[in-house]
This record gives sequence, structure tokens and C-alpha cells, in this order.
Amino acid sequence: MKLPRNTIRRLSHYLRCLDILDLKGVQLVKSRELACMCRVSDSLVRRDLSYFGDFGKKGVGYNLPELRERILQIMGLDKVRKVVLCGVGNIGTALLRYPFKERNFEIIAAFDTDPGKVGMVINGIRVYPAEKTSELTRELGVEIGIIAVPPEAAQRTADLLMEGGIEGILSFALIPIEPKNDVVIQYVEIATELEILSFEIEERKRRR
Repeated sequence: MKLPRNTIRRLSHYLRCLDILDLKGVQLVKSRELACMCRVSDSLVRRDLSYFGDFGKKGVGYNLPELRERILQIMGLDKVRKVVLCGVGNIGTALLRYPFKERNFEIIAAFDTDPGKVGMVINGIRVYPAEKTSELTRELGVEIGIIAVPPEAAQRTADLLMEGGIEGILSFALIPIEPKNDVVIQYVEIATELEILSFEIEERKRRR
């Protein structure tokens, strides 16, 4: 069954809200409470969770630790996923400093074409020559590659990752990438998100 992408996005939001409640020692949570935190309807919460089986008891709510663990399993976050990063520019450097380990993503190597950056260690992560991408990706058993290179280098970088047996790519390069071997590709387009936000602001003004 192919799930709506928005449902998957909301699962991520639910998980973060459950993390907050878990830190407060909450053991039971109702769909209404979770919906309020995530700014969605409680019926939408119930519908999203129903894709994966029966959760909770009517009138009682969800056992928070069990629900959190189940969502982690559904999203494949109950294990550490090895990640490499390609492109150690401004975005790449910021990503190397981000605490992805808290979400079970571990960046174990970075790659760049600039000889001046090769050999650097940023936040405990070593930068290797770009030509080593395929070799080290396969050798280290990496599943996910992050692309933070200029658009003209995106396809070549993706090819190196896919040759290394990568299973998923997150690309910050604003250009379509031709996938191979059923590799999953996800794009991060900050400008597009800002454009959508701009539209929503204008829509709100028009409704006033």
C-alpha cells in the first residue's frame, strides 16, 4: 500500500510531539491532545494511525511509549542509519554540525572536490576526496547520501553514490536527478517552501 506523502510527514510531526510528552513523563495521550500539539484535527490523527493497524483504546487513548516505538519502527528509525554527505560548502558544513544522531542518522563521512577541504575533520567527521565516494560508501555499508553540491555536479555525485550501493538520496541541488537501481530520491528546496509560505500569507490576507 502506497501511503500519502503528507501522512508520512505528519508521522514525523507526531513523533516529535510524543518525544516532548515523553520527556514530561506522560504515559497516555489522546488523539485530541496529539492533534492539538500538531495543529491538525483529531480525526486526521486517527486516520493516519489507522493505516498501520489498531492503536489505543476508545475513551482511553494511546499508550505513549508503545505508540512512539511503533512509529519509530514504521519509519525505520528504530535502528541507526549510516549517512554520507557530499559537498562541504556552507550548507554541507552546517549539516555536518547538525545533531542527526538524536534521530538515529549518523553521518560517518563527507566528500568534496576541493583539495583544501580534504582531510578536514568537522564535528568528528572526516572529509575525503570526492573520487572515493563509491568505494567508501560501499565499504562502510552506507544507506543514505546527502547531496549539497552545485546543480551541475549533482548527477555525477548521485551516480557515485548509487555506484556505491546507496539506497536513498537527499538532495539540496535544485535539479532533477536520474535514479538508478530503485534508489529513492528526496529533494529539499528551501526556496519552494518559502514560495508556498508566501502564497499562504497572501491567501490569509485575501480571506480577511
